[in-house]
Amino acid sequence: MLFCQNCGNGNNTNHPICAHCGNRILYSEMTPGVPKKRKKKTLLILGVIIGIIVAAVAFALFALRGMQTNPEINLGNDTIPSIYAVVGERRVIGVSREWSTDERSITITYQERSISSADIELYIETLLTDYDFIKLEDIFGIIILASESAERNRSLIIEIRFHEHRETIITYIQREGRLTR
Repeated sequence: MLFCQNCGNGNNTNHPICAHCGNRILYSEMTPGVPKKRKKKTLLILGVIIGIIVAAVAFALFALRGMQTNPEINLGNDTIPSIYAVVGERRVIGVSREWSTDERSITITYQERSISSADIELYIETLLTDYDFIKLEDIFGIIILASESAERNRSLIIEIRFHEHRETIITYIQREGRLTR
C-alpha cells in the first residue's frame, strides 16, 4: 500500500492520483509516510517543546550559579555573608526561598562532600567574631547561630546541617522576635 504525502491515506493501487484527496502522487512520494502538513505541525510542536526545555534548564543553571557564587545572603534589610564569601565557591544543588509576614528564609543545599568540617568551622568562626552571631546549639550535626536583625523586633537565625560525606544544608532565617542573651 502506498500513502499519499498530502492527506496520509493509503492507496491500494499504484495509480499516480490519490483516491482520497485527488493529489498527484509522484513516484518519489510513493512510500509509506506521514502527510507533509502533519509533519510540519509535529516538527513545530517538537521545536517549541525543546525550546521550552532548553530555556528552563538554562534559567535553572543560571539561578543556581548565581547562588553558589553570591558572597551575600539578603533577607529584608539584613545582609549575611554566604559560605562562598568565607571559604570560596562550593557546588550548589538546590535553592529554595520562603517569604511570609512572619518569616523570610533562604535554604541552600550543597553537594555532598563539597563542604568540609574545616570549611564549616571557619564559616562559623567568621560569623561569631565578625558578624556578632552567637552559637545557640550544636548537636547531632545541626548548628544554630543567631543574631539581632537590622529590622526592628526581628532576629536572624542560621541553621547549618552538616554531616561529613553528605549534602550540607544551610538555612538563613529572618523572623519576628528579639533575642534574649
